[in-house]
Amino acid sequence: MNFYLLKFLHLTSLTLLFSASIYKNIQVHRKTCDHQRLQQMIVAEMISGITATLMVISGVAMLLHAYPQHLYRLQSTSFWLKMSLLVVTTVLIIMSKMTIRKLAKAEQQHPNLTITIPIHVKLILGIDLFGLALMALLAIVMVRT
Repeated sequence: MNFYLLKFLHLTSLTLLFSASIYKNIQVHRKTCDHQRLQQMIVAEMISGITATLMVISGVAMLLHAYPQHLYRLQSTSFWLKMSLLVVTTVLIIMSKMTIRKLAKAEQQHPNLTITIPIHVKLILGIDLFGLALMALLAIVMVRT
């Protein structure tokens, strides 16, 4: 696979992941949630999961395809910090997905129930968005060095 195609896939998946996280944060900070909003958040969670997987696969493929002069990046602190942030944001995506699905299931059992998003979900999604922004910043720092 072409190295530039891998870069394009990696950056596109990062952009989609970031966009889905921004959308989830906007939806979560509304006062109440109805059935349609919960379904939209579930779709955004699925997009987050798929794009995070594509980002990891394309990142590993770029690493394996890297030219010997670029392998020094494996020794940089920013690379490993970026990988640690990736693990943390992935765990946060999974945690928020589980909670949103529980809320959707509760809403299906009680259709007239007005659902309020718990504060810990708002916190998880805020930290997730901050982690993604920090990963993008670390990627820029890593490329510039």
